[in-house]
Amino acid sequence: MEALAKQLSELIVPIAFLVVVLLAIGALKRYVRGPAARSSDAENLPYALRRAVMTPAERSFFGVLEKAVDGSKYYIFPQVPLASLVYVQKGTESYLRHENRIRSKVVDFVL
Repeated sequence: MEALAKQLSELIVPIAFLVVVLLAIGALKRYVRGPAARSSDAENLPYALRRAVMTPAERSFFGVLEKAVDGSKYYIFPQVPLASLVYVQKGTESYLRHENRIRSKVVDFVL
């Protein structure tokens, strides 16, 4: 029973990610082409679905983190944009330079 539950839990994350990506691509198609976009236009977008959210090493470490926080009050969030965690205060000198430094960064895991 536990093995089945573990297999199901390992499938939920990739399936949920796939659903989110497909919804995001659909929204992006509508945004780029407008609501009346033809399907032939949408098929020419240069996007491809990634095979995995995490590298094999990150997935392995994620498993270690799951065991470490099992039963605790913590949640593990993988691949979080740094700009979701911190921001540059308005009025900061060189605001855009500091903002650009965090926009392109991703934190592997957040507890």
